[in-house]
Amino acid sequence: MKLLIKFSDNWADEMDIDGTAIKTEAEYEKYINAAKKAFEHEDVIYFGVGSNEGIEYTSFEQFEKTLTVQPITDEIAEILTHLHFDDYGHFPEYCFEEYYEKDDE
Repeated sequence: MKLLIKFSDNWADEMDIDGTAIKTEAEYEKYINAAKKAFEHEDVIYFGVGSNEGIEYTSFEQFEKTLTVQPITDEIAEILTHLHFDDYGHFPEYCFEEYYEKDDE
């Protein structure tokens, strides 16, 4: 079983920012743990969505509201991957990279 994670937010009431990622439950847990750790160490997490545009998050709770998680079958995950929706749009992955545990990489 996999998880389809959808990110959805809005930048300055001007454009919707959406993205998806497919992760295992373990990968999602590592992602969330890294996000929580980032907010413990940073006052603001900046998610760049363009050359001069970005969304600032000041708490994990604020960021978490942008995510929707839906369990999907492996078969659906394969179809979405085949259609390039496994990593689609703007998904805030890089914001937390430095906070992944060394064992999690």
